[in-house]
Amino acid sequence: MPPQSKPDNDTIGAYLQQTISQQQQEEVLAVFEKMVSYHPEEPHWYLAMFGVEPTQQKKGYGSALMKHTLAMCDRRRRQASPDREGKIAYLESSSLKSIPFYEKHGFRVIGEVQVGESPTIFPMLRDQS
Repeated sequence: MPPQSKPDNDTIGAYLQQTISQQQQEEVLAVFEKMVSYHPEEPHWYLAMFGVEPTQQKKGYGSALMKHTLAMCDRRRRQASPDREGKIAYLESSSLKSIPFYEKHGFRVIGEVQVGESPTIFPMLRDQS
C-alpha cells in the first residue's frame, strides 16, 4: 500500500466476526494492535501481502517481485520528495525462515509480535535502498 493509504478496517472487522470465534477475535485484534505499534510514523510503503506459491519458491520469482516492488517504491518516493534519500518500506514476516530473504532485500527485523497462541510475526523495515 502506498504512503497515506489506509486498510479498510470495517471490512476486515466484519470478515473476522464472520469467520472466527469470539475468543480468537480478541487474540487477533490484540495481534493487530501490536503490529500497528511497529508501523513507522512517517509516510511509508506497507507491503501488506507478499508471497510466492510454495511450489514456485526457490526459482527467483520472489526476488524479481521484490525488486520490482522496491523499485516502484523508490521511484515514487523520489518523485514525491526528490531531496530525500531514505526509501521507507515496511512489512511483517509471518515466517522466521523468510527473514533472510527480506534481509537480502534491505529489510531488518525491528521487533516481534506474539499474543496467546498466535504465531510470532516479525515487523521489518527497509530504511533506504
